[in-house]
Amino acid sequence: MIRDFNENTFRNKTKLPRESDFWGNETDLNYHEPIYCPQVASSYISDSHAGVIGQEDCLFLDVYVRKVEVQEPLPVLIYFHPGRFSFGSKEEYGVDFLLKYNEMILVVPNYRLGILDCSCCDESEISTNEPSPG
Repeated sequence: MIRDFNENTFRNKTKLPRESDFWGNETDLNYHEPIYCPQVASSYISDSHAGVIGQEDCLFLDVYVRKVEVQEPLPVLIYFHPGRFSFGSKEEYGVDFLLKYNEMILVVPNYRLGILDCSCCDESEISTNEPSPG
């Protein structure tokens, strides 16, 4: 889990990224508390209970790669967890089955769900990288 944002993260794009202060041993990097974006509890979530679960600080990208000697660039797979953009979390699905037999870089994002997701907005309200007309 890469978690190294601060107030200067997006200010100066001419500087190279710096190494995170977090880096510890492999055991530290492989374990973290389950993280769910806010959602109505569902029977599909193994840790579920009645009501609303989750936390606002939930947007993470987990990046995995097997320890192998690579002779050429690896393919990248971005895996969005199932749940119809309404429920679930990257925590519900282990990455072992994807990495066990395949040499690749695996990116697993956690993303906003339900009414907090950008898909519920009117398209004209969503900011894009396109230049504004005029």
